[in-house]
Amino acid sequence: MIASGFYERIILSVASPTHIVVKRNGSLRITGNYKPTVNPRMTIDEHPIPKVEYIFNKLKGASCFCHLDLTDAYTHLPIDDKFRHVLTLNTVTHGLIRPTRAVYGAANIPAI
Repeated sequence: MIASGFYERIILSVASPTHIVVKRNGSLRITGNYKPTVNPRMTIDEHPIPKVEYIFNKLKGASCFCHLDLTDAYTHLPIDDKFRHVLTLNTVTHGLIRPTRAVYGAANIPAI
């Protein structure tokens, strides 16, 4: 977790509680409970998903396709230094940690 570079240890900050989610393959995902702390104060970007008919109409006649792997997709999005302090998590084993990449639980991340 810390060694991967996705989180950094910090000393003092206000923090959100963490939840550990066991994924289907048995691995663990650390998520923050931002519902009572950050999400009510966040402006949510809205990007509606287009209808399937519109997407298929745009693909008509296409000859080149690709396979998009979205495994750990959030970890590809870096977080600005000025926003990291808001997403600080309080963990039992590592103390206070601050994400350096996008995390599950923050309401605005899926829209981005």
